[in-house]
Amino acid sequence: MTTPTHSTLEWMILSLVLVPLTAIASIVTNAILIAAIRTRGKWNTTDTIFFALTISDCLHGVVSLVGAFTRMLIFVYRKIGDVLFPIMMTTFYYFLFSLPASISKTLTAMLSVERAIAVFKPAKFRVVWSKRRVIVMVCCIVFLITTSGIPKLFQLRGTVNHNDTSSSAFIVKLTELASGDRNSLFIYNLACHNLFGTVPIILVFVLNLATVVGLRRHNSKITSEGNNKHTVNRNKTIREQTIKSINKITKPGKVQQRTPLTEIPASISNQPYIQIGLRKVTDQLSVTGSPCTSGQQPVTVDQKVLEAEHTGTQIYRIRTSSMSCNDGDSTDPTLLCNDGVNTDPNLSSNSSGRDLVSTNVSSSNTTKTNTRNDTHVLRLHPPVCPPHKNG
Repeated sequence: MTTPTHSTLEWMILSLVLVPLTAIASIVTNAILIAAIRTRGKWNTTDTIFFALTISDCLHGVVSLVGAFTRMLIFVYRKIGDVLFPIMMTTFYYFLFSLPASISKTLTAMLSVERAIAVFKPAKFRVVWSKRRVIVMVCCIVFLITTSGIPKLFQLRGTVNHNDTSSSAFIVKLTELASGDRNSLFIYNLACHNLFGTVPIILVFVLNLATVVGLRRHNSKITSEGNNKHTVNRNKTIREQTIKSINKITKPGKVQQRTPLTEIPASISNQPYIQIGLRKVTDQLSVTGSPCTSGQQPVTVDQKVLEAEHTGTQIYRIRTSSMSCNDGDSTDPTLLCNDGVNTDPNLSSNSSGRDLVSTNVSSSNTTKTNTRNDTHVLRLHPPVCPPHKNG
């Protein structure tokens, strides 16, 4: 039986207590994850990679646990140690111990690549990162790491030297190689360590950092689009409320008394939804009352808004097409025409100089408006009244 020294005792506590506890926790948690993944329905690409990563971590825990108990037997029982130590160091233990760690690092980097593609190329994600391609890549990674680690089986030799009857020395030596072979072995170990150890760790760090930055930009873009959509909806509400306010002003069946222009009252113009500028108006206004007598048929009973223009006096007005009767007579008492006096310098009179001042109109379609920072008075230009026939 070997007599451990103080440093050997600390090493035994570290390797025979902490390592088994960590290995058991890893085995239990990974077994739960495997059961949870298998109970799910249809797998996606993330589930496939995560399942392979869980299997690798679970295998790493099993090998670590077996190695811990093997070291305990080596230090406690001399005859068993003489047999197990060379086997542990010269055959599959070292190979199996390094293999799961390399696979786990590479699959973790593969998960980072998947997240980066999903963030930066979402439209091509299902084409580039299909389930079949993921399975092929996982198999290639496992095969490449497994075959590249085969030379490690022949690098070390473990021996046991008995100094006396009470102690033994466990010695691990490198296999004797020629100088050229030693250089090749050094290059091989350096390439394997960087390819399956350092490169995956750096790749995970860089891709995760880039993914976080990409997600922040994507979220800010979505927030900006949401604010723009809210602004568009608010402008639409303002337009609808503006049309409703115009309908309140132009009540059907009522006539303004000799007012050439219909202005929005101050009580309504102070409302937030009315304090906007109309840039283009494509609304259609229709006359609800007939301008002709009972024996006449009106030629045009609808007056369509032709244009809305912004004049130099900061007034938005609506020009309407004229309307007339068959015989050109208009004796409807609900229509009041002025006496040829045009009180607005921006309005043009018809041939007879008579302007219809009836506000007997109603809105039928939605008015298209654009909001402006300045506030303007909205005025409705009334339609042109046809001339009277004398006699």
